[in-house]
Amino acid sequence: MFKRIFILFLFISVNSFAQNATPNIGFDDGTFGHWVLYAGRVDNLGNAIPSETYPIPERFVIFDKVADANKVDPYGNFPVVCPNGSNHSIRLGDR
Repeated sequence: MFKRIFILFLFISVNSFAQNATPNIGFDDGTFGHWVLYAGRVDNLGNAIPSETYPIPERFVIFDKVADANKVDPYGNFPVVCPNGSNHSIRLGDR
């Protein structure tokens, strides 16, 4: 009997809260707004040393569905804009 009351109490006392939608989660506004960007280096021991940065041209690239519709990746020959219906895709890194 105690076990049933305890389980019932758990269901009654648990509050759940929905999360707010994260702005620009899919780069929908065509910028890196609401994102924190990092660039860095690797030391001689193999440790990554990141530091916060601004969008560095050619290292943080946003592709637009319309403007970049015909561009393909030079190594894999696939479209640089994801065909999932989003208006923007990103490339991180210089290659």
